[in-house]
Amino acid sequence: MSAVWKCDKLRQLRVLIVDDNSGDRFLYRQMLEQSDPATDYVFREAECGRAAMEVIREEALDCVLLDYLLPDTVGLDVIRKMAEQGTGTSPPIIMLTGFGDEATAVAALQGGAQGYVSKRDLNGEQLCQAIDRAIKAHKTRLLSDQSRVEMAARNQELERKYQQVEAFYQQILGKFRKPVSALRDHIAELTTEESRPLNDRLQRHLSNLRLESERLVTTMKNLIDNPGLEVGQLLISTRPESIMELVSATASNFRALADAKDIRLSVKVQPGLPEVEMDRYRIEQVLVNLLDNAIKFTPPRGSVTLNVERRAESPDSVTISVIDSGKGLDPEQLAQLFEPNHVQAPGGSDADQGMGLGLKICREIIQSHQGTITARSLPQAGTCMTVTLPLDSRKKPTAELWEHVTRSSGSVRRSMNA
Repeated sequence: MSAVWKCDKLRQLRVLIVDDNSGDRFLYRQMLEQSDPATDYVFREAECGRAAMEVIREEALDCVLLDYLLPDTVGLDVIRKMAEQGTGTSPPIIMLTGFGDEATAVAALQGGAQGYVSKRDLNGEQLCQAIDRAIKAHKTRLLSDQSRVEMAARNQELERKYQQVEAFYQQILGKFRKPVSALRDHIAELTTEESRPLNDRLQRHLSNLRLESERLVTTMKNLIDNPGLEVGQLLISTRPESIMELVSATASNFRALADAKDIRLSVKVQPGLPEVEMDRYRIEQVLVNLLDNAIKFTPPRGSVTLNVERRAESPDSVTISVIDSGKGLDPEQLAQLFEPNHVQAPGGSDADQGMGLGLKICREIIQSHQGTITARSLPQAGTCMTVTLPLDSRKKPTAELWEHVTRSSGSVRRSMNA
């Protein structure tokens, strides 16, 4: 005799049993009531697929035990019709069959069932545990879908705010452009050969002012006219942070989602990594987006690996890689991966499709940290997203800015040296 399976607390479950054999339906009821006395079961029964759909549409159910072979259809067709109603209204499903066919099990799970049980050697403990797992998996899936919808809405709202701030920023810079240009022109006029003679000290000061005004005008022109400069760079507030703590905390939030999809999530962090100058909230946003995409497009029994290291060829930066064994991308999709309004992955349901705003924002965040984000992928072989973050993101932009300004004001420097 099998052991009695007990729940953690008293509960009530409304279970629909769909089977054309009345003896089997009685057996399932008896198994559940005897093996789980702590649960108050409320049973509904149906002999065919049509009757089952009527009950599902009319009543709130906690679980459906669905026979594979029915007089008017097969269980897979019932699962398909239930899926058309939406995951928010359809209850979790456990497929029952006497065949023990693995292909049938895979088809049921891919169709939307949360569990699969063979009638052969079935006992009450197994049935109770299957129901418990199916209910938990169904709740996890609902929460995951809700989180994705909320994240997409937040990304869209963030994009809208970015656009508003950028418009304001461009307006303010436009107001400064005219007086700064006028200042530059006045100083240039004072330093021309036609101007009245100036003593060496005043000439030296005016030459320095002319150089600085040229730099200022060039910088403002780049800020206004350069379409590659995103407003996201203006919204980054950095400080030294532990990358190990951030990665560990972010990955732990995805454990439940990966387990629910039967995906192996591995985290590998090189010991002794130094702190990174970064905006913790923004980098966390990037990690959340990359991990969510990796798990979303990885099939059950696949793997997602989050790797963090300091490579010998780039000792001044930290490299973060998110590697999945999912669908992968073809070269055309890979080329458009960080562009807005692209489809993230081939095929799949509408829920698996994305507008690309998340990766576009990720690119803006990483570029604002003076880092890089790249992707490598092969169709049906998986994708590797790689992010590099300089240990101190404050040094690089200053050097690059003055290098650009120096090139732009080369004629001024040559005239001064002369």
